[in-house]
Amino acid sequence: MIRDALALWKQTRLSDKKGSSMHLRLFAFFSFFIASLVIAFLFLMMFAGMFDRGVKESRLWAENELDHLVTNASSDFGKLSLQGVAFAEQMTTNLNLALKEQGIRPADLQSHPELLEELLRGQMPLLLSALNYQKCSGAYVILNATVNSSLENADYSRAGVFLKRTEPNTVNLVGSKLHYLRGPASIARDNGIELLGQWQMEFDVSDADFYYTTISNAQRYSGLTLSRLYYWSHRVLLVNNSEPGMLLCLPLIGDDGIVFGVCGVEVSFMLFKQMYSPDNSLFPRIFSTLCPLDQNVLEMDEGLIAGNSYLNNFETGQAALISNNNAAFSSYQANDDAYGGLHREIPLYPAQSAYESERWALAVLIPENDLASAMRGRNIPLYLALAILFLVSLCTAAFISKRYISPVLEALNLIKNDQYAERPKTKYVEINDLFAYLAAQDEEKEERAAELAQALQQAKTVRDPLSTQPDLTAYEAFVRNIATLSAAEKAVFNLYMDGHTAKEIAEILCLSMNTIKTHNKRIYTKLNVTSRKELMVYVQMMTSRGQEE
Repeated sequence: MIRDALALWKQTRLSDKKGSSMHLRLFAFFSFFIASLVIAFLFLMMFAGMFDRGVKESRLWAENELDHLVTNASSDFGKLSLQGVAFAEQMTTNLNLALKEQGIRPADLQSHPELLEELLRGQMPLLLSALNYQKCSGAYVILNATVNSSLENADYSRAGVFLKRTEPNTVNLVGSKLHYLRGPASIARDNGIELLGQWQMEFDVSDADFYYTTISNAQRYSGLTLSRLYYWSHRVLLVNNSEPGMLLCLPLIGDDGIVFGVCGVEVSFMLFKQMYSPDNSLFPRIFSTLCPLDQNVLEMDEGLIAGNSYLNNFETGQAALISNNNAAFSSYQANDDAYGGLHREIPLYPAQSAYESERWALAVLIPENDLASAMRGRNIPLYLALAILFLVSLCTAAFISKRYISPVLEALNLIKNDQYAERPKTKYVEINDLFAYLAAQDEEKEERAAELAQALQQAKTVRDPLSTQPDLTAYEAFVRNIATLSAAEKAVFNLYMDGHTAKEIAEILCLSMNTIKTHNKRIYTKLNVTSRKELMVYVQMMTSRGQEE
């Protein structure tokens, strides 16, 4: 079929400029018909959404992934919040009891720095229990006091303990490796806990918004219970620490109503990655983020990110502007990076909480380049199938047009070579009728020629008795008109006299059949004959007369 299409193309280039062949016209008709069907099929597929199928499937997959992550995150952070409230209540009770035994009010804690280490040592069992049996990466307590108020920067130094799980594992919490990040070194030695390289004696709260926010709101909303006062911090990176995280912060409130510290647990960057990394089998660079939502801005620089493409990059993404244009995915712009994805709000706080107005969202984001490449890749088989269908259709059109025009071309060649009378009947009624009509025309011309020959034969012997001149017969007119032939026409006529056929004359004179046909037409007109057979009758009469004379 491809060979037929190429042959037709070559035939088109070599065809007469005055017109186009029947084969070409039929091929063009079939091609136009097939192209119309393919275009209609394309519109039907577009109307049915076949080209958007990949986008819809990706949207459904992303929605399922987001549902899974939102469900897990809501459950996990909700449990941590509840466990954190119980943890803070127990620690508040322990510390108030210890201060009461010492005869010290919480408001006077700073005046007794010698008691701080012992107070912190008494909270170690509670800290270890929280760290071992909750889905967290760290547990801490910060007291609103310092061991040595005379030291430089003492105004921003706070005594406390921070226990860190350096290899967080959400499957097996018990037995994971613990380290000591903040607190008196003697407490770490007594509990057999190794100091981290970033260890410091006390907390530097000079830039600790989570600390001041928790204490100030606890004082402001003093009538609320702890279940309405817990606070999830934005992304926090402690001074000289190597890994950021989110801190669950709860105030330590004394019996006298004074807030004398903060305690809670941590969800580190690595733990968040282990718990909430999305499936990357479809989009390798997909990632999720839990971050504050400010109107139409995802503040990713204030939240945590999870995904295989973001193993150690804590600063990826600043603020992503959201533009939802009713497409399958919302568009997000983060600095110079563009993403497509989905997001959903997560309520981290209950009603009537001090932080009820804060909005958080969990988003699943995909780089727009990856999304576009995947969509194109999903549609490539469809485009390829359509292209193959179109090419096969064109080849089929060439084959069909050639097959159905071949009998017509063969019939025309038989007519040109005067061989149609010898041709047996074909399977096409129209061609058989044409051959029958042409044969009937030939028989009629032969009868006329025979009648003319008979009349001429009679004219040779019959004269007008009243005239001395012979009658002007058709034969004599034929002979006299020979003088009107041009040199080229006379050359063709002489070859007919010698008994040659039109094809032989074309070869002898090196002329085309079209040129011979033109000469024939002019010869017939000038000699007043209607066909080659009638011409040959006169030629035979001339030959016989020449022999008689």
